[in-house]
Amino acid sequence: MTAAATLPVRITYEDFKTFPDDGRRYELIDGEVFMFASPSLLHQLLLGELLVLFRDAVTLKDLGWVVAAPFEVKFFGPNAVQPDLVVVLRDRADVLTPSGVRGAPSVLLEILSPSNRSYDLTTKAELYARNGVLEYWIVDAEAETITVHELRDGRYVALPNDGIARSRVVPDLAVDIRALFTAAKISS
Repeated sequence: MTAAATLPVRITYEDFKTFPDDGRRYELIDGEVFMFASPSLLHQLLLGELLVLFRDAVTLKDLGWVVAAPFEVKFFGPNAVQPDLVVVLRDRADVLTPSGVRGAPSVLLEILSPSNRSYDLTTKAELYARNGVLEYWIVDAEAETITVHELRDGRYVALPNDGIARSRVVPDLAVDIRALFTAAKISS
């Protein structure tokens, strides 16, 4: 199986939870299992930089919690994913459990890889919108861009940016896109 490959049968969430901990990353969307390759060094460096920025804007201001993958977000039905970054603000604290998030977090962030690009842009975006995730950030490592999507009328709308990606959900969260990619490259 290649990265972002699907297994040929649909399964329940209970069946999904019996998968062995074999070091691979699996996700379940509408009963369909997806398997992914390990992330690249650039992906992980970007995730580290973003975790610090989100932590500073959310956790240190006591607005909520920020968690990096691997960390399960379980939606209604046979749907369980592991976004790169999960933000749960205090008004949604009831979705946090010791084993993961059960319901819609406030913000989800995905860093695109060549193997998961269309999956993150379509399949996961539809799942997140359908379940009421207020904001969805897409970090494109190849194009060195960040697109922040705001949920409006059940669909995501890309917000404009001027080189600074800004959240409308997390007060004062702004990411200088060029500085982010420069920091990740310097670190590599």
